[in-house]
Amino acid sequence: MTQQYYLRARFYNPVIARFTQEDEYRGDGLNLYAYCANNPVVYYDPSGYASECLKDAYKKQREQQSQSGREDYDSQAAKKDAYENAKNQVAEQKANQPQKPKAEVPEESSNANKSYQTYTKTNPQTGEVYSGRTSGTGTPLENVRRRDVNHHINDKGFGPAELDKSSTNRDAIRGREQQLIDKFGGAKSKDGTSGNQINGISDKNKKRERYFDATDEEFGKI
Repeated sequence: MTQQYYLRARFYNPVIARFTQEDEYRGDGLNLYAYCANNPVVYYDPSGYASECLKDAYKKQREQQSQSGREDYDSQAAKKDAYENAKNQVAEQKANQPQKPKAEVPEESSNANKSYQTYTKTNPQTGEVYSGRTSGTGTPLENVRRRDVNHHINDKGFGPAELDKSSTNRDAIRGREQQLIDKFGGAKSKDGTSGNQINGISDKNKKRERYFDATDEEFGKI
C-alpha cells in the first residue's frame, strides 16, 4: 500500500481517500472512516479527530492582526503564512481540548474488551527504532499484527512490529509511546534519531504530565 499520512490520532490513506482506523470519538458523522465528511475542498483534518473549516480558520487568524497591519496581511505571502499558522493552531487546540464525556463512553462501555498496546519496529540497516501504539478488541498480539499489516513504514526497511506493553488504560499507553520515542533517540522533528518523525505527545499538550503519571504508575520508569 502507498505512503499513508500520520494525522496525530489516525492514519489517512490517499489512495482510498479515507482513514484506516475508525473515529473513536464519533464526532464527524456516521461514516467513522470518512475524511472531512468527504469534502476536502472546504474542510481539513490536521488532528485526525474532527474536520475544521479552512475559511473559518483563516478568518480567525486574520481578525487577530492589528488594524495597521491589515494591508500587508492581505498580500499573497502574508495570506500563506496566516493559513499555515491557523492550521497549526487548530491542530494543537484540537489535540489539547478536553473530550466530551459522551465521546468516552464507547471506549468504556460498548467496547468493554478493548485494550491498548505499544509496539516497536526496528530498521536493521539503520538501527532506527520506530515506536507506536494501537488498540482493538482482539488479543494484544492480534491488535499489533493487525496494525502492522499496512504500516506506513513497512516499505522503508523496518521489520515487523513487536509488542511492548498492553493495558486497558489509554492514558498509560499514550505516555508509554512517548517514553519509547524518547528512549530510542527522540523524534526527528526535534533533531532526534529514532524512527519517528514527530512526538506522540506534543510539548504543549495540557495532558502530557497526566499521560506520564499514568504510565509510570502502571509500568514504572522506562
